[in-house]
Amino acid sequence: MSKVSAERKGMLKEIIERISSFESLLIGRHDHLKVEEMEELREKLSTVSGGYFVVKNKLFKLALKKMGREVDFKINGQTGVCYGPEIEKLAKVLVGFKKKHTNFDIQGGIEKKGFISSAYIEELAALPSREVMIAEFLHSLQSPLLTFLYLLKEHIRRLLRVIEEISKKKEGQEK
Repeated sequence: MSKVSAERKGMLKEIIERISSFESLLIGRHDHLKVEEMEELREKLSTVSGGYFVVKNKLFKLALKKMGREVDFKINGQTGVCYGPEIEKLAKVLVGFKKKHTNFDIQGGIEKKGFISSAYIEELAALPSREVMIAEFLHSLQSPLLTFLYLLKEHIRRLLRVIEEISKKKEGQEK
């Protein structure tokens, strides 16, 4: 076995180890990005427990094939793989980075269900965070209840006013 072949096998094994622990991967193309810009991307991804590493296209495709997760789109250019536990947060970071840096592009992604288009990734990034969605849902549940309680309270106030007026009239009649 040649030195190059052994080196490629080692790189392939490393890629498989890195991507096998994550169900979702986002694939970016970073043609002509400066080192500082790549570090900025990695720092932003680390804030959401994510990471980004550069791969050789052929080795990445081979690693995916060995894992049974082939891609339905063409991977070209200088490719990097974005990984992390929450795909929504990763998508927000990548889309924000893409808006700021024109040399960066989102090629697509891979989820346990299959291929993810770059348009879908941008839609994911536009969604509010999970916490915000839960808060909005709880508010939508709470709002009708509060309205009902307010109306109920208002009817009780009216009843009390009527009773109070009746008692005042009776006191006035007794005198």
